[in-house]
Amino acid sequence: MQAQTLKSNHCFAVLDDRADISGGGKAGVYFHDTRHLSAYRWAFGPMVLLASSAGTDWAFRHWGLFEDRVQLVSVQREFQLRTDGFDDVLTLTNESDARHVPLVAAHGSGGTGRAVGGWCSSHA
Repeated sequence: MQAQTLKSNHCFAVLDDRADISGGGKAGVYFHDTRHLSAYRWAFGPMVLLASSAGTDWAFRHWGLFEDRVQLVSVQREFQLRTDGFDDVLTLTNESDARHVPLVAAHGSGGTGRAVGGWCSSHA
């Protein structure tokens, strides 16, 4: 995995190629050279990474869930490092006719996952 380093003033983050903090080595979010977060990741299951880009203090990833070459769900993630922490914004789009599609689970440094049960479409 290719490590990526983001920096904003005295705050910096060492992320893996998925813009996650995998919990190994030097990965983490640091403030004044002290690591405050050593593991943080999103598990998107069978989703395919479609696009990624990054700047000095941000990372963007776009995943899709497909069935028979038709995109069912789109997940866009924007990880923005600030001078005192970070924002991690997920934009979920249900591209299918299904009202409920199972999605993701988040895992923090405490090792506990918080499952997101699914995505309900806004169109009935």
